[in-house]
Amino acid sequence: RVHGDLALGEPGAGKKNWGVAKTALAMRRAAVHLSNVHNDRWVDVDALFAYYDGTYFDGKLGESETTFSWAEREEMDDDDFRYCLCSEVPGWWHGSHKGLMCGVSCNIEHRRGGVARRTAHIRMPEAMRKFKLTKPAKETLLHAMTHCYLFLVGATKEHEPFYEHGSRFRAFTRRLNNDTLTFDAFRPEGGYAIAFNDAGDAADVDELLKQETLDSLSVEHFKVLYLVSKYSAFAERARDAEVWVRYQPLLVLMYECIVRGVFDYDYAPASAMVHGKRIYMNVTQEGRDHLEDLVEAKYVRALRTITEDKQPVVAYQITETGLDVLVKSTKLKKADRRAVDEVIRDPEGSLLSVRYDPTTQTFRLSSENGFCYDSDVTETEDVSYVSSPYLPFTCRDLRRPMASNAHRAAECGTGASSVRDELDVQITVSRLVILVGEWVPFGCNQIMALTRKLGADERVKGGYFSSHVDSRSTETTLEIPVGLTKVAVNSCDAAQWINIEAEVEFPEDEGITQIENFGIRYQRDGTTLYGLKLEAVMDKILNDISLDYLSRVMTDIHMDSSQVTESLTSERQATLLKMVFNGNEMNRNKVNVFIAEKITPKLRALRYLDGDALEAELKQVIGDTQHAFDITENDVVIFGSAGVLFAGPECIQHETLLLAFLALKAREDFVANFFNRLFLVAEHTDEQRRLIAKYHEDPSHVNSIRNSLAKINEDCIMLEEIMRNLEASVEKDAIPPERMPRTKAGKRLFHILQIPKMEASLRGRVRDCEKRVSATRHEIAFLSEQIANITRALREQVNRDTKHLFKASSEQMKLNDTASARDVMQLIFAGSLSFGIIDRCTGEWSVVWDAWFRDSLQYTLVLSSGGGFFWVAITLWLCVGAFVLAYMRLKRDRITGMVHFLARLDVQVDVPKLYAYLRARGVMSEEVVALNHADAAHMRVFTYVDDGRRESVRVGEPPVLDLWDGYRPEVSLTLDARNGVLREAEVTATKPKLEPARVFPRELRERLVGDLRNHDVLVEEDFVASGGFGDRRAKARSNGIEGIFGNDKRDTAAKRRRRARELETGNALVLVARRPGDASR
Repeated sequence: RVHGDLALGEPGAGKKNWGVAKTALAMRRAAVHLSNVHNDRWVDVDALFAYYDGTYFDGKLGESETTFSWAEREEMDDDDFRYCLCSEVPGWWHGSHKGLMCGVSCNIEHRRGGVARRTAHIRMPEAMRKFKLTKPAKETLLHAMTHCYLFLVGATKEHEPFYEHGSRFRAFTRRLNNDTLTFDAFRPEGGYAIAFNDAGDAADVDELLKQETLDSLSVEHFKVLYLVSKYSAFAERARDAEVWVRYQPLLVLMYECIVRGVFDYDYAPASAMVHGKRIYMNVTQEGRDHLEDLVEAKYVRALRTITEDKQPVVAYQITETGLDVLVKSTKLKKADRRAVDEVIRDPEGSLLSVRYDPTTQTFRLSSENGFCYDSDVTETEDVSYVSSPYLPFTCRDLRRPMASNAHRAAECGTGASSVRDELDVQITVSRLVILVGEWVPFGCNQIMALTRKLGADERVKGGYFSSHVDSRSTETTLEIPVGLTKVAVNSCDAAQWINIEAEVEFPEDEGITQIENFGIRYQRDGTTLYGLKLEAVMDKILNDISLDYLSRVMTDIHMDSSQVTESLTSERQATLLKMVFNGNEMNRNKVNVFIAEKITPKLRALRYLDGDALEAELKQVIGDTQHAFDITENDVVIFGSAGVLFAGPECIQHETLLLAFLALKAREDFVANFFNRLFLVAEHTDEQRRLIAKYHEDPSHVNSIRNSLAKINEDCIMLEEIMRNLEASVEKDAIPPERMPRTKAGKRLFHILQIPKMEASLRGRVRDCEKRVSATRHEIAFLSEQIANITRALREQVNRDTKHLFKASSEQMKLNDTASARDVMQLIFAGSLSFGIIDRCTGEWSVVWDAWFRDSLQYTLVLSSGGGFFWVAITLWLCVGAFVLAYMRLKRDRITGMVHFLARLDVQVDVPKLYAYLRARGVMSEEVVALNHADAAHMRVFTYVDDGRRESVRVGEPPVLDLWDGYRPEVSLTLDARNGVLREAEVTATKPKLEPARVFPRELRERLVGDLRNHDVLVEEDFVASGGFGDRRAKARSNGIEGIFGNDKRDTAAKRRRRARELETGNALVLVARRPGDASR
């Protein structure tokens, strides 16, 4: 054995050679159990570190707690680490760089009392683990451990650089390379070839890192990089736009390249959110992994944002470094570039763009030249399989065995599949049990209704069920679409749970055999469990089932289980699910738990997360991988975003823990969708708030706002109902105390699953959702009150506009039919009437019958004039007509001129003093608008004609003889009598049309306001003298209609709501009282 003293070359080492040889022989005999170790296969580096520490370094590194980790590319620039070249790469390595680096960090920690403790940490390049470089990994690890050993035992002094390759380091590594006496089960054939050279001696560290990154990239990496470069571009100047390619269109393009044979990837169906809907797409996990490699290498950068429906969106763009590498790369040949171009360009050479059509739920590739075709990336592939119903032993009555289709497994071998890709199988599982879970709003009543619907208490239980709604239940025959579900009740508790067996008989493509039969358990807390045992997939019966085929089986199970649940649950539950999943409830996401007795290849847990082919296949069934743990020597559990894979001979013993995890994970996923739906509701309420703020721009929006608020209110009611069910479902613990694990493996799995932490987190999330629902409810109530006030204000505005229009029409009628014309007509009519009366009293007498008239006038002037009297009569007629027209024009001109002003005041007034003021003016008319309850506001409109004369109000002040400069205006004041607010004032003064006005309209306002102030009618603290408006109402007036959201502190919210209801129902009373000429009250 190479002892530390020998390695340091101390005197007396030669005398101990015989002892070392004896020790080596003893170790070789003791290590017989390692004789089956293959020294050319990849091993767990953590275990290898412990083995080397005990074999070559006397356990010193383990005693000092030396740590080890894999180095990511972006972490290689840490200043605490020193890197050096330590191993040659194999001959198949691409690129010019033929050495790999390791990093070592050594520190001295000074504790209390002056005690110093030396620590070390080792980093190795990620490329070794990714590409399974077995021999370089061993040499690199020994190189780094030698640095750490020399530092920890004190051979490297505190003032000396720990990373130098001095004589002691060279002697130690030389002995490791040439030692043949020490038994090393992992020594490669031909021994070790540990190299030592500082990175600075060969090249700059950054350049070495870049070269290592380039060497680790394959041709497929460069194809993906080339694809990204065609659809993205970085801005070279400040005014240029950044062009990014979105993640989902990029997946579509990668799928098309796979189908055309350009990319050497596998693909599998995966659930994805597209345009607010969840669909299944054929996604390549290997392509995703290579895309992430390019992001880590900083050849591609990622942009994250969100869509309108609050879903995350990722976009990618090639960087300047990536473009430079792509141009200089020799790995990507012209033929490869040309093959990619043939896929992404039309026959004329224009680039194809990807768009999603929500109506057909397909992705469409089109170009500017009109070339277009639909991608079949959304068409999932089917495989033949046979399954039997399964429910965990803790969930069912063992006296009632479940059905089995094991005898029909051979039928699957004769079935076909629609898989077009040539699958590269990396992982297989045997004797697989699948548990699929979700959360559905359930309660005691729903369980009771489902029990009666399935006929659990009847002689013949179950039967065929369909989601078709019978709209003609009174007719003789019933026709429904093909696709039924045969349901048999296994066991039930009328108000707690029910177990059933469902056999799906949905139609499949020709040649595909699918015997789909699974067990279903519905619980009152909402947990819904679908279980099945996979008997066969294609030509594999029970054993060696490929994960590629399994991913396609799971897609079929997810869709069919949603249809079965829709046909069994109530219409109300279907409505709740439709609302939460935004109309996409048939493709809702579920949680998968896979329990397999065997997984091939059998590896340590962390080795499945290799960032390469193994991990890519696992992602096809459990989503993005997160963690992996070894429960026992034979049991391994791997966690993903969509489920868990538990493999090992003893896995089935932990069903209780897995069921608890499944139930909690299903609730977490439902709460995530629920919370996303809350965001959409909040966005809709914000949109209605914006429309309410701009309602005056288009009042027709009011009806649409009311309809939208009604829909939001309906959603909020359903959210509150679901919230109650969620709160009830998290009250009890997921695992009762009597079912807590007692074995070592069970306790370890319980610790790994972190069920108590999940429960606490879930309860906190439910409470947070409850707060959000309550806030949404208050927001809806507030918006409903606002829209009610707006409706009331609009009606008041319509009333005012109608009144003003009527008044304007009246004034126009005065212009068309003036009083002067009426006066002339009345004068003519009076004269004619007078002469008629005289004629009635005197008979047919006329002045021409008198002799004096005939002798003096008729004969002398009329008959003897020779026609001259005719012209005298015509002249007289013309003079009279001209006089009448001139008189009528004069009268019209004196009344058609007008000086008018309408002031919106909204100021507080002293009501008794205002009444006294009006009494002194002499009110002509009073109009009262009042609602039919005591708390409503009373709007009064007073109209009077002001002569402009005012007596002295205060001692020493002179009286006002003419306030309006000779005019007698008509004044109308609108008063809110209950709240004491003067809403508006209208002043109209008539004048001759052609005569210039003696006052301006603004002067009418100033004189009226000044007169009211002089009589102490206005409350000064609520009046702005500069503008004559109350600033408390400024915001309301800026919106065009005053008093929308309440007019006074006494005008409470309850009063406003009551007024709004009265106005909506039309129960308003309008009283008009006019007192023409009455000057007293």
